[in-house]
Amino acid sequence: METDLSFLIPSDFDYLRRGGRLSPLVSLVGKTIKLAPVLTQSKDGRQLVLSTVSRSFKLAIKHVAKELRAWGVGKGWRIYVVHAAAQGLAEAARAQLKELFDQATFELLPLTPVFTAHGGPGCVAIQVVQEL
Repeated sequence: METDLSFLIPSDFDYLRRGGRLSPLVSLVGKTIKLAPVLTQSKDGRQLVLSTVSRSFKLAIKHVAKELRAWGVGKGWRIYVVHAAAQGLAEAARAQLKELFDQATFELLPLTPVFTAHGGPGCVAIQVVQEL
């Protein structure tokens, strides 16, 4: 779809390392200093690529919000906050995004097994689509 965008914020660097997205050294450093990587879909929509690395989950959501604003997300958009056994983080992300995109429709859902396999338990994804 032309109007969908997805972000994945894994909480476990080991899943990224095992999936070949990070080297063992980068995985160890990121895990040690508790960085929050933000992955997004590539332009062709076929794979996940690194969008940014933030120093906290809250800053990762701030980065996602900046990207959503650049896309023109607002009224007429649906924002899904989905999680893999991370209800608290997902609720915090939804609250942070709702302050900025109060005209959008929000849903909080469990993450699908495919994304969980990429991000691991504890990951949160933000997915948006424009309603037609």
